[in-house]
Amino acid sequence: MVEHTRTLDFKVAFAIGLGTMIAAGIFSLSGTAVAEIGSSAVIAFVIAAVIASITAAAYSEFASIYSENGGGYLFTSRTFEDREFLTYGIGMSLFLGYTGTTAFYLATMDEWFFRFILPEWLQWLPHGTTAVVSAVLLGALNARGTEESGTFQLLVSGAKVAVLIAFVAGAFTFRGPTTALGNFSAQFSTDVVGIVSIAALAFITFFGFSAIAASAWEIIEPRKTVPRAIAASIISVTILYALVIVAMTNSTVPPEVIAQEGETAMGDVAQGFLGPVGQSLIVAGAVFSMISASNASILAASSIGSLMGRQGQAPHAFARIHPTFRTPFWSIDTATGTVAVLIVAFIALFPAEGGVTPIHLGLTVLTGFATFNLLLPLALVNGALIYHRRAFPAIERVFRVPGVPVVPVLGILANLGLIYNLPRLVPPTVLRL
Repeated sequence: MVEHTRTLDFKVAFAIGLGTMIAAGIFSLSGTAVAEIGSSAVIAFVIAAVIASITAAAYSEFASIYSENGGGYLFTSRTFEDREFLTYGIGMSLFLGYTGTTAFYLATMDEWFFRFILPEWLQWLPHGTTAVVSAVLLGALNARGTEESGTFQLLVSGAKVAVLIAFVAGAFTFRGPTTALGNFSAQFSTDVVGIVSIAALAFITFFGFSAIAASAWEIIEPRKTVPRAIAASIISVTILYALVIVAMTNSTVPPEVIAQEGETAMGDVAQGFLGPVGQSLIVAGAVFSMISASNASILAASSIGSLMGRQGQAPHAFARIHPTFRTPFWSIDTATGTVAVLIVAFIALFPAEGGVTPIHLGLTVLTGFATFNLLLPLALVNGALIYHRRAFPAIERVFRVPGVPVVPVLGILANLGLIYNLPRLVPPTVLRL
């Protein structure tokens, strides 16, 4: 039996959360959000952050008790030990949520590649090609070891934070601080439905906190490190998101162009602030962001698969540890393959526009699929915390959520509210078939 060794310290755990959160939320959703609700995008992102923080508190308490991989699946399986069907459903939902999130990140990165990087003579490649290739490479990276993957996560997360700071600084330098804040203040929207809808889409980025808990088995002193890394990553990302929205509201690009460009709009905005060099910088940052977020999500998905294998709710091979790299390589390979299948299905076979079939999916529906599979287990984790407090009152809790059961109940209601406002998983074109 190969002995497992913990290799990830606080800074890597923090980078896992940061790297997962700083991805589609900034580089793809910021353009869409500002085009639809202007400066109120800040409100939408803060709503998503607050809702995420409620469930993150529950994750932190559970992580201070259980120091294995698996996140929400681990917590609910320890809480409801005799309800295998329920815990299996949570595990599968989280696995699909993480792999769906990874597919969304890489598919978004693929759009940036086709828009800004690939030369014209390669534009004949099917959309999703670079996404699938990236998924395979990231799977190989994770299979070689979490220490190598964690170091990669730390370096890339630092690089993209620097890029975003340069983007924000460019906006304030171009407009001037007073003008920049004035433009931001003048663009708030009263579209409550739009704000909540954007908050539902933005939640997928703040879910990065769960990737930290899902990797607890690899983290040194997880009972202390996981809660601290979760809190630090959510606070840092929320501040950074707000600054980016301020910068986007000062764009030199017309709003209709931002709306048309969608997930790649930030590249055009950066060119207006910083010129071609700035655009190249943002494009590089976007690609790095999608890759690092995908890396963390694959790690989290494989951790859940490995735990399900150990508990007999997935093939036992999922729990096998590689004799050289000491990683659950079967679980990693399965997660990677699932990501590739989702990319092909949602982007290549059934794109949002065009295609040879009447079924149209695309990035928005993929986001809804991934977020639904994340939000539902999160609601159950909040419920599990209430039950766990009553069923195991004597167990040691290094961190305790204040205001139980009121706070977890608010988390349940908020998660269900976001689910209601998600893009419909089955588009009208399918319903008419």
